[in-house]
Amino acid sequence: MSYTAKTNWQGNDPVTEYDLNRWENGILAAHQQIEALRVQVTNETDSKLSNIVGDLTKLTFQLAITNVASVQGMKHVFVDQITAANSVDVTTGYYASGGIQL
Repeated sequence: MSYTAKTNWQGNDPVTEYDLNRWENGILAAHQQIEALRVQVTNETDSKLSNIVGDLTKLTFQLAITNVASVQGMKHVFVDQITAANSVDVTTGYYASGGIQL
């Protein structure tokens, strides 16, 4: 139920059960809309941040492999250039020729 404001109050108007229920429903609807927007913003933000982190990770490794940037001092980062598939023993994950895989 959408909230319908009463904008023509007079000084002697009684406050009825209908008015109180209308107010309560309006407050509930506002809280539900706020929560829905919070979830939407969180999901969109998380998705965009994930894309940015992925793009930055790819860029960092590409720059490190070409010796344009250093990953020294970064935690949990190891960069190695794979020149041939036969020089790699993959125990978990996968190797795609010509690509950078984490």
